[in-house]
Parts: sequence; C-alpha cells; structure tokens
Amino acid sequence: MQTSFHAPGPDHPVFTRLSRTQMVARRRHIGFQSLIFDVPASNKPQEVKFCSYCQRMFTSVWKSYLCHVCGKWVCEPCSRVLEREREEQVIRYVRCCESCLPLLNKWTANVDELAAFTFCPWVVPSSVSPLGVNLAETLRSQPERRQAALLLLRHLGKQVDTIAGVLLEDISENEWAATVSSSHAPPETRAEQRSSSSLIRGAQHFVQQCLDVRIPEIPVQQCVLAEADGRRSYPLTYESPTQVPSVPNHPRESERDEWIERYQLHKPDVQIAEEVALICDLVAKEMEADIGITTAVSGVRQWFIPPMRSEGRALENERDQSFSAHTLLSEKKPLLVRNAQLDVRFRHYKVVTGKSSMSFYFGVPILAGDGVIVATLCAVDSKPRKSITTMQYSVMTALAQALSSIWKEAFVPEEEEVPTEMTEAPWTLRLRDHEMEVMATMTTTPSARKQPTAETTLCADPPLVSALRATQTPLKTSQQTPASLPMGACYPKCMDVGEDAQLLPGVQAKRSSLHEADLVAKMQTFDLEELGLAHAPLKKQDERIVVDYEDSDGEHPQPRDEAATCAPSACGPLTGGLESGERVTRRRSRCGSSDLRGKSVLLEPATPSTSDEDEEPRCSKVHKLCMCEIKLHRSLESCWLVSSGQVYDVTGLVTAHPGGRSAWDAFLQSKCFLKAPGDFYDVFELATELRPDGPCEAFVDTLGIRLCGPFDLLATADKKKVTVDKPLYLHGRFFFDPPEVAAVMVDCASGRGRHWGYFRDAPDQAPEYVVCAESSRESHRDEKLNVRGKLGPALRTKRSKDCVAASLHQLGIVVPVDSKTKTGYRELPTTGKDLEDLFHQVEKDPSKKSSARKRLSELLTRATIASDECDFGTGLLLGLDLFTAGRCLEKEALQLLRIAYMLVKRANFYKIASGHCKYRDHDERTACIESIVVSDRKDFNEQSKVSTVDLPSALEGAE
Repeated sequence: MQTSFHAPGPDHPVFTRLSRTQMVARRRHIGFQSLIFDVPASNKPQEVKFCSYCQRMFTSVWKSYLCHVCGKWVCEPCSRVLEREREEQVIRYVRCCESCLPLLNKWTANVDELAAFTFCPWVVPSSVSPLGVNLAETLRSQPERRQAALLLLRHLGKQVDTIAGVLLEDISENEWAATVSSSHAPPETRAEQRSSSSLIRGAQHFVQQCLDVRIPEIPVQQCVLAEADGRRSYPLTYESPTQVPSVPNHPRESERDEWIERYQLHKPDVQIAEEVALICDLVAKEMEADIGITTAVSGVRQWFIPPMRSEGRALENERDQSFSAHTLLSEKKPLLVRNAQLDVRFRHYKVVTGKSSMSFYFGVPILAGDGVIVATLCAVDSKPRKSITTMQYSVMTALAQALSSIWKEAFVPEEEEVPTEMTEAPWTLRLRDHEMEVMATMTTTPSARKQPTAETTLCADPPLVSALRATQTPLKTSQQTPASLPMGACYPKCMDVGEDAQLLPGVQAKRSSLHEADLVAKMQTFDLEELGLAHAPLKKQDERIVVDYEDSDGEHPQPRDEAATCAPSACGPLTGGLESGERVTRRRSRCGSSDLRGKSVLLEPATPSTSDEDEEPRCSKVHKLCMCEIKLHRSLESCWLVSSGQVYDVTGLVTAHPGGRSAWDAFLQSKCFLKAPGDFYDVFELATELRPDGPCEAFVDTLGIRLCGPFDLLATADKKKVTVDKPLYLHGRFFFDPPEVAAVMVDCASGRGRHWGYFRDAPDQAPEYVVCAESSRESHRDEKLNVRGKLGPALRTKRSKDCVAASLHQLGIVVPVDSKTKTGYRELPTTGKDLEDLFHQVEKDPSKKSSARKRLSELLTRATIASDECDFGTGLLLGLDLFTAGRCLEKEALQLLRIAYMLVKRANFYKIASGHCKYRDHDERTACIESIVVSDRKDFNEQSKVSTVDLPSALEGAE
C-alpha cells in the first residue's frame, strides 16, 4: 500500500509559531504589564463554577486556573502558560486565557525600546527640585496667587513671617519687580532697589521664604509606587481585545461621593480656589510635563479641577477612559504609567491614540478626612519616560498632602476635629467623673490601630524555659521564673487635686480646653465599634483600670487578699465605679529593687478623713514605683488621664499601655522580624538578676548556654550607641537556619554549633515552638521540636496537622490551602531522599553533576509553574530544601523563595534568606552571623561605613 504525503497547509501550527525573536519580544512585553496574582475578593474560586471561556463546569478533575491578565477563572485547555521576563534573563511563567492572548501577542515593533522600559528602574535618585524658585516667581509676577502661595508655604510646613511690620498688601508691583536680579530689572527698578526701602526688604523677605522651601527627599527605597512589582489587585473586563477594559468601582465608592460633595467638587464647572490652580502649575513645572491637573471620578464620568474648557464648555471624560480610575484602586499609592502605548490597559484610550498622544501619567491620591481617596493630583505628558526622580516623587506627594489639608481646612468644621489633647497621645486612657458610669476607651492613631494587651499571663512552663531545663542541670529555686500575675494600669491615688496642684512629682496637670459637657460629648463619639473594639466587653476594660498594690520591703510582691482589698473609692474619685471584688494586682519589677531604694517616685498619699460624716475609707498605702519601671514603660505612646476637665500625663507610671515590652515588641518586629513571646522577656529578666553586667552570659558557668540573637539587643539597651554592620534580622543566625527560625540560645560547650531558637510560620506570628539544631550537620534533618512536658505530644500532633508537606529540615511548611479548589500546594515527582542525592551529586560528584542539574532544572520549572497557578507551597518547599544544600544552589533557592514568600505574604522571610546567603560563612558552619558592636565612646565616628542605631530613639520610632 502506497502512502501519499502532502505539504502542510497555511493553517498548520508550524506556520503560526512565533520565532525566537518574537518570543523574546513577547515575554518582555508581558513583563512590562501589571498582572493579577491574588484572587479577587469578588471572584473566589469556590464561587466560580464555570469556565469563563468555554462555560464548562469545574469539577475535582476539571480544575480551574486563574488568568493573570483579566483575573477570570478558566480551565486548562482554554489557557496557555507563557514566559514573562521582568528582570533581564530571569524568566517566569504566567497563565493567560484564550480571550487575553491577542492582547499579549501585540507589541511594539521596536524591541529595544520595549527592553529599555521593562528593565530600567522606576525611580532614580536626584535631589534637584525647582519648587522654591517656581514659588518665588509666582510671588513676584502673579498678584492673584500671592495669598495662595503664602498659604501653600504654611501647609508645606514653612512658617511665614514678616519684617518691619510689612504686610503683603502694602507691597506694590514696583517693589516686587525690585526683588528681581539687577541684571534683569529695568533701570528705574535698579534705582529703587538701591534705595533699600523697607517695602523692598519686606518683599525680598517673602521671596526668600519661598526660596528656602525644602521638601525632604524620600530615599529611593521608600518611594513606593503602585504596580512597581508588576502586580495589581483588581480584574479587567472587556468584550474584545480592541475594546478599552473597564475596572471595578472603589470599595468605598459611596463614601467617596459624600466627600466629593462635601468638598464641593461634584460640579464639573466648579469654581476653585487659587491654591488648587497654583498647585497644578507647580506640578507641571516640577515634573516638566505638558500639564498638571487635579481629577475627580464619580459614577461613570471623570472631570478636571480646574476645569478644562472647549468651546466654552467644561470637558468631561468617561470613567473607563480615565487613568485616575486605576489610581483609585492602587491602595493609596501613587500610580506611574511610563508608556501608555505599551500597556494593554491604556493603549486604546482616546487620549493615547488621538492627536495629543498622551504617553506619560503620574497620579498621586488626595485623601479626605477619613482616609478615603477623593481626587487625584496628576502630571500628564506626551512623551514617555523610563523613570522619575526621588525629588519629583517627594514633591508630588507633599503637594497632594498640602491640597488635602487645604480642603480639610476649608470644608471640615473645627468642631468635627478631634481635640488636640486626644490626638497628641496615640494611646489614650480616658476616665469620666464618678457621677457617670465608669468608661475606659483605648484609642490608637489611624496609622497604628492595635488591640491593647492588658494582661500578660505566662504558662507555668513556657517553651524557652523548658529548653533551659532540658539541659540536665537543674536551676536553683531562686533562679526559676515564677508565674506572672496579671498586669493592669497603675491608677494614681487621690485624683481630686486642685487646679494648679501637681498630680505627681514632675507631672503637670494640663488644663483641658473643653468644658466638661463638651468633653463628655466628644468622648461619646469615640465608641467601641468605631475603634474596632466592638467585641471587647466594657466590664473587662473597667477591670484593667484600677490596680491595688500591697507594698512590701521584700523582693517579691505581696498581692492583697481579696477580702482585705480596700474599696474602689479609696483609689480616687471613682466612687461606685467598680464593685469591691473586681480587683487586679501586679507584681513589682524584679530589676534589682534593692539597688533602687531611694530613687523612687512616690504617688501622693491620701489623707485619712477627719470628718464625722460617714465616708468610705481611703487607702493610705503609698506605692513605690521605682525608676526602672518608669524607664521600662515610658514610650511615645503616652497614657493620659482625663478627669474633671483636666488632662494628666502619667505615661511613665502606667504599665498596661503599649510602652516597655510593647516598645521592644515593635522594635524587634520591625528590625528583627520577630514577635517575641512572653517567656522571651522572662528569661532575660532571670538572666539580668543572675548577672546584671552581662545577662547573655548568665547561664554559661552553670549550664554552658549563652543567650544570643535578639537577647544581645536587650543586653545593649543601656549603651549609648549600637553599631550595626549588617541588618539586625541576620544577627545570631547559623549556617543552616531557615528564615522561620530565630536563634536565641547557643550551647557553648558542644563545639558543634548546637543552638535553640523560636520557630514561626510567618514573621508577624508569635512563635509556638522551640527547636534545636546542630550547625555542624549537613542540614536540619535531625531538628526536632524541643517542647517538654504534657504539651509536647499535643503540640507535635498539632504541628503534623497544620503542615501540608514535610521538608528536609523536618519542620514542615504551613501555607493556606483551599480544600474545594485544591489550590495552595501540589506534590513534585520526587522525594526527600532523591533531593538529597541530587544535592550530593551537584556538590561533590562531578561525573553526575550535569544530569543532576538537568533534573533540578525540571523540578524548578514545575515549581515555578505551580506557584504561578496558586500552588505557592510547592515553590516554598523546594526553595527551603535547596536552601539547606548550601552555596551550590543558593541562586535557585532564592529565586523560588522570592516568589513563594511574596505570594504567601511573608516577604520579610525573603529578606532574611537573601541576606543570610550573602553573609553566612561557608567555611565555618558552626559560627553565627554577628552584626552588633557596642560603643560607649562619645567621639564615635558618625561617618563610618557601618550604621549606628540609637536604641532609645529607635524604640520610640518603632512605636
């Protein structure tokens, strides 16, 4: 039988394939786009039942996949996996549905231009800004905007003053012209300038204040832009690839509309103040753009402020044709569009394809009083730009904040603002008079809203103390950490003091600017629901207020017996506020109270009543509050008491507010990415009692154990300067420690790098386990949970249930897994033994290195595809396993960990891993990284290459 062969037709796949050059151009074109990787809140996989392209129903076999372009769910046959290159020669994979494929298959013919925009940085450092010169020129040449310029100076933080009593209205145009340089001024102006009149000096003084305006330059690392990482949070909707995609409305759209009407911006032909027009002109000059404009978006339209007119009519734009509609969804971050022709979202806009050919857009959100975006300050240009400068970013954000404050000052009445006494203290404890019901409301600033922790109760055998006891050498009875008592707020005795009397020595009574009735009315507006405390019972908060102390001459506290506790009225004017049984006690600080006698601050004692009238007895007991407690608990988050119309600052005397340990908690979490548990501080206090001059060495002689890592920071708290030559989150890390482990103790006697550390699955999670490892081993495979006592088996069982997969270091990984869609983790076709063999072949077997590398490359590709399809646990597991292999596979490990930690929102762990790989010693694997050097020298070299941390200032800044 003879078979005939025919040439393939034009529809054969061989004729539709992209060439190698075209594939490179497409993956860089995809790298330029902002894609969606997080599942939209309105598009949860469990709520989607059909493929958006073929309408086939999803089942446990026919799985759903997220299209990273439009954000819709499709099946595997209706989608493709494409290459994406955002960093040069770093290729990742994304999934695209068949509907979005034409969008990505169309790119500019100039491949070099595409590469230049894809790989260049978005923000570059530069300190050049013409803002002061432009303001001075406005003051000289634009009479209608002079008042606006001086008002803007005030909102930019520059206090405007005059000299010789010269007012702005007194200066004529000739005097303003005389402030110009002599070389540019007319002859008659030069003559007047030589006359040195007081009016000219006054004009020059105003101009000089404009020239002195300095906007602080934001470092390039802190210039945060929306979508700078190539990710967006909202889906796109369109019917055809040539149609402009629409975006969803803002989640707080109704609130935005209310603020737009309140600011009187809802009319397209609105008459605006000169300050807005001035700011827009300054934006255009600062950004060297064609135009600076303020836009407002509501409903289906967008309009411009000040109005842009055509044929005498104010112009409007469609919301779907608006760049600012995308800025609204940028999570209050500025949006930068460097080249609109290259972005699939904007390239079909009318302003992009029309004669104006708009290419560049930079929009900064303008926030209303409650933080909602009300408008956008924009710079628009017809020429694309690869990047902006740090000074342009700083000036644009400063002008947007100034415009926000101008509108707030003009349209928000003063009576709606929070009184200064309440806003100066981010954490405020307020009490009503005894005639009203007792109420304690704890508030935080909008930038740091946290639930207060009023009680710190440790278990009798905390994990870290268990690790200490597991060393076979028993501690002495005096060295053991006692169980702590509940901690409450220190309530001063005798609050009914006079107007000019001092509540405490060194504490002034601040007169409230409000009447008592107004104060009560203002406090009523701050209800629990508003503060996020709706589920906190009021009675429980009342119990956190009053604390009774039983003073003793010994070293340990003597809590009062409940029957012997004096009545609530004995502790101040809160008569009848609490029942007599509602008491909380507190232990005295163990920081060497015998050494601090005579250095105490005494609460003013109550005077026993001599009246014949029946009164409840007052407590005459004097509590001694030692200076170490004041130092420990004093922080920027001050605690004020408001009573009888007066405000008392008792920050240093209150223990149940975010000072002291909370200040250290914030510092350790921001610098070391560690949320320290309660036993962390108890172990350190025990070590301080044993050896005050060197608490980290307190257990060396008896147990052979040294405290390390974050304990070194606490040990240097009394030093003037702490020199840091590496990031603090790397201090005390051993060679094979995964990012989830924070070493806190090391065995000095073993010589094998044996150490203990806290283990947590997320940087913001409190550690639940204490692990033990030896760095002399090849990996952490022998590492076990070192939790002793009855909780040991239960914790091991809990850990085994939480883990989705076992790792080579035997700690496992915990990632969110959707049980319905089965997304979050997928297994790789390999085992732990196979990986160990591959690592050995790559590092020590040259004959099999090539084949092992090829096998690892396949696993890397599978893990990358899995991460792109929401199975991020696969990349995390393989990345951690590669991390244990040492130097040979560090690059591959960091590539996987960067994606995985970003997807599971644990980016700080990637910082630890990347820095760890940079500084860990491959020749000495039993040593840990050291980054702290203490210096007490007053002539410390501030210009040294290493950085310096002022711990008191750093602790206050952490709060």
